[in-house]
Amino acid sequence: MKYIRTFLFFRPLTKVRGLFFIVLFLYSFKLNAQWSEVGAGSSIGGDIMALMEHNNILYAGGTAYLFRSTDSGITWSGLFDLFAYAWSLAKSNNNLYCGLFTSSGQTASVYKSTNNGSDWLPTAIAENIISLAASDSEIYTSTSSGKIFLTTDEGVTWNQISNVFGYLFLSGSRLYAAGSGLKVTTDKGNSWSSIHSNPGISVFAEDSIVFFGTQYGEIFRSSDYGQTWLQVLHKPGAYVRSLFKYFDFVAAGTDSGLYISNDNGFNFAYRNDNLGRTMVTDIMYYDGYIYLSNGNYAGVPVAVWKRPVSELTSVYNIHSSPPYEITLMQNYPNPFNPSTKIRYSIPNTGTGLTLSVLKVYDTLGNEVATLVDDYREAGRYEIEFNSSDLPSGIYYYKLTAGNFSDVKKMILLK
Repeated sequence: MKYIRTFLFFRPLTKVRGLFFIVLFLYSFKLNAQWSEVGAGSSIGGDIMALMEHNNILYAGGTAYLFRSTDSGITWSGLFDLFAYAWSLAKSNNNLYCGLFTSSGQTASVYKSTNNGSDWLPTAIAENIISLAASDSEIYTSTSSGKIFLTTDEGVTWNQISNVFGYLFLSGSRLYAAGSGLKVTTDKGNSWSSIHSNPGISVFAEDSIVFFGTQYGEIFRSSDYGQTWLQVLHKPGAYVRSLFKYFDFVAAGTDSGLYISNDNGFNFAYRNDNLGRTMVTDIMYYDGYIYLSNGNYAGVPVAVWKRPVSELTSVYNIHSSPPYEITLMQNYPNPFNPSTKIRYSIPNTGTGLTLSVLKVYDTLGNEVATLVDDYREAGRYEIEFNSSDLPSGIYYYKLTAGNFSDVKKMILLK
């Protein structure tokens, strides 16, 4: 039996009686909330530059080693000989990849592990690696020589596809490169389009929504694949080093700390709390927590830090304004078994309620579930979908609201 649970994250308040008390209570409850050091007193060190989770194992790459933890970060072990820069991490087809910029003991290369990070071997590229981006069929890397390489055979061969320098992000068929500006290719590097001119070092994309972080302390947001931009944050002098998105939650790591948004990246608030003004280098989500890494900066220990995602979202949802646009988010987790969550938002159109229909289809176009079919107020919604009676495979979910329609793919893997 399919089980559906719906949560309303925001809706306009027609009655304000007691609102001040609710906000004050929640704010007081969160006042002492702090970031927790993961594995305090462990051997982790050096500037941590990249985070990744795979099969419940945590990885942290930096300027000392590639660190690995099998106990949720309580203890860490260093892999390889002493690394100078393990700047980038990626996973593809259940294999792990680590980009080594330079080292005293190993050749700079993209290293591959087929056994959850226990052993690593270099692939067929000998370059100083700046960045990695991967899907299940393709792995891209950019190098210090200003080149981008592509492998489609898990690193057996690499082909240079571009003379472009940049920090990479892959979203569907679009490969973004943030460097002297922001560039994008949709044909595996045969041609590139320049979509922003400011120098940058971070980019995150989810379908048509793109976030671009610059060396000027700016975050730009686009909802049309980078054709037009809205500046949503400006902190002069603070490089925007990392960007991350989880449903409507958006986080940005800068030289002066962490900024978060709970309205899909339109408004940001400073949330470093007990981390002072440390440099935040990478951000990820795992098992109900937001994890971040930091550099050796502002007297705060270099470590991996975590905090329940609920601490970073619950208070701000009460303060949020209605969504600016209709959006259908990618389900999480994906792949899933047997349940997953889907979020979508409906803006205030000034016409009252909006008929919203959210359905799930198989690859033949057969409807397998109706998740929503009613009139909804402006707000942000979450649907929990349990598909325990469905077979493994690819499914599509479609949101129709007014004149808006969008479809996304999800994978049920039992």
